[in-house]
Amino acid sequence: MTVEFPQTGRFEFGRVVSRTFGAFGANLGVFLMLGVLLSVLPDVGLAWLRHTLGWTTASEQNLTNLPSNLLGIVLNGALISGSLAHFTGKRVGFAECLSQGFRNFAGLFGVGLLTGLGILGGLLLFIVPGLIWLTAWSVSGPAWVAEGRGVTQAIGRSLRLTRGHRWPIFGLILIVMVSFVLLALVGGGLSYVIHALAPQTWGPDMLVDVILSPILTMILMIVFAVGATAIYVELPGTKTGAVADSVAATFD
Repeated sequence: MTVEFPQTGRFEFGRVVSRTFGAFGANLGVFLMLGVLLSVLPDVGLAWLRHTLGWTTASEQNLTNLPSNLLGIVLNGALISGSLAHFTGKRVGFAECLSQGFRNFAGLFGVGLLTGLGILGGLLLFIVPGLIWLTAWSVSGPAWVAEGRGVTQAIGRSLRLTRGHRWPIFGLILIVMVSFVLLALVGGGLSYVIHALAPQTWGPDMLVDVILSPILTMILMIVFAVGATAIYVELPGTKTGAVADSVAATFD
């Protein structure tokens, strides 16, 4: 079975935003349940463990972050699959999304590892190359899930699809990141207010690490996964790329 994405032949900034919020709004319960299960609960538990054990070094924090990072890949796959199902007019179910998240784990791990190393290298060199690669490879994950290509093929597919449209894509990424930073600043300030009003509660750092940070991380992961899929669907050239039979059949 092949499924094609309805397109007008050109990339439109506003339509990507509309599609992103439309997918999130239509599947709010499913996406939030996935986010809570695969992101918030593990992050809260691991943050509580760090504070309880007094683990503050970088190596200790990286060790406790490893399970969250791995589950984050599952969440990304689940959200991309659910978004693809929504954009092709299928009903999005929690169990189907979760299944697809685990099914696509290995491929998305490979895509994330290669693109992450490339982006990090670019940022460490001159910053600008890292931002360029971040934009050019932004739909590698959806390309992997939707088209069933290999890891390097999915990255190359993203490189070709985004060519000629990278400025608006970078603008979308920048808007999300700035909004997230502002939200984090507001939340951080709120934690100090809560602590001042109720001194017997946890300190501001504890409130941020155990409560605020897990929630913000979940929101950011959902927005990026759904948004990247909306960008992928919007890009000219994806109309001829059919959703992988296994993904489409799961949501029938």
